[in-house]
Amino acid sequence: MSGPGSTVLNRALLGAVGLVLSLFGAGPLASASPWPVSLPAWWPLSAPDAPLVGTDGPARLLAREWWPYAVAAASAVMIAGCLLWWAGTLRRGTRSRVPLTHADTALRVRALSRAVTREVAAVDGVASCRTRVTGRRLRLRLRIDVTLRPGGTPEAVLPALDSVVARTELLLVPRTVRAEVRFRGRPAAAPRLR
Repeated sequence: MSGPGSTVLNRALLGAVGLVLSLFGAGPLASASPWPVSLPAWWPLSAPDAPLVGTDGPARLLAREWWPYAVAAASAVMIAGCLLWWAGTLRRGTRSRVPLTHADTALRVRALSRAVTREVAAVDGVASCRTRVTGRRLRLRLRIDVTLRPGGTPEAVLPALDSVVARTELLLVPRTVRAEVRFRGRPAAAPRLR
C-alpha cells in the first residue's frame, strides 16, 4: 500500500492483529488467575490444564475430504498475499538514479539531494538545510528541512526556495516535483558571563 493513508492503515491493521492475539493470549492467563474470571463457553481453554486443541476435533476434520485441500489453499493465499505486500514495500523506496530527458543520462538521487541542499543553504537567512528525495517514477517529492538563522523569517526565504524547486523541476522535466518545506528557528545565542 502506498499513499498518504497507507501508514495509518498499516498501523491500524497491525494494531488490530496485535489486539486479537493479545486477547487470545490472555485467555490462558485469565483461566489460571486467582480472580474469579469466567471465560466465554466458546473459548478453547476452559481450565489451566486443558489442551488447546482436543483429540476429537482434528480427527473429525481429517475425516472430511475437503479439509486438507482447504487448509492448503488458504495457506497458499495467505503466503501469496504476504509476499505481494512485502514486494510492494520493497518497491516503495526511491530509485538510486533518476533518468533525465536525454538518453543514457541519469542523475543519482543522492547527488540531487546534495545539490538542492547546497542551493538552499546558500540562501540568505538559512543556517542549515537537509533535503530528502522520495517518490516514484514520475512523481518526486522533496522534503526540505530548513533551519533559519536567528531573526530569519520564512517569508524572506520562501521566494528563493520556490526558485530552487522550480529549477529542480525544470531539470527533471517529464516528472512532477512536489516540495514539502519545514522551517525551524535557531534561537539567538545568549551571551555567557565568565
